[in-house]
Amino acid sequence: MTIRPQVIDLLTRIDGLDPHIGPAHWTIDGGRPLTDQERTLALSASREELEAMLALSQATLETMTAEVDTGHQLLALLDPYWSDPDLTVTQVIATLPADKRAQAEQLLRGLPQWLEIPRP
Repeated sequence: MTIRPQVIDLLTRIDGLDPHIGPAHWTIDGGRPLTDQERTLALSASREELEAMLALSQATLETMTAEVDTGHQLLALLDPYWSDPDLTVTQVIATLPADKRAQAEQLLRGLPQWLEIPRP
C-alpha cells in the first residue's frame, strides 16, 4: 500500500492517541473534535502509515530535545553576563568576550528558525 501524506499529516496532528478514549472523542490541533471524514481517514491508516507517523514523531521529538538542550547551553553561557534582566539575548551576546560570542553564535544556529532572536 502507498503511504498517503494526508494520513500522516492527520495522524501527527491528533492530540494524543489516548488508549482510554475512543476515536469518537479524538481531538486535533489543540482541541477541535475530528470531523467524521477525518476520523474515517485516520482509522483507514495502514501499518506502513502508522509506522511512518511514529518515525516522524520520533524524529520530531529528537529534534525538539536537541533544541531544548541547545537552549539550556545558551542560557548557561549567557547567564553570568546577564547583569540586567531587561537586556535581550542580542545585547548580552554583544558584551561577551570573542570566544564566548563565537560559542553563543554557534548555539544560536542550533535553535529553531522560528525563534525570533536576531542573529548577531
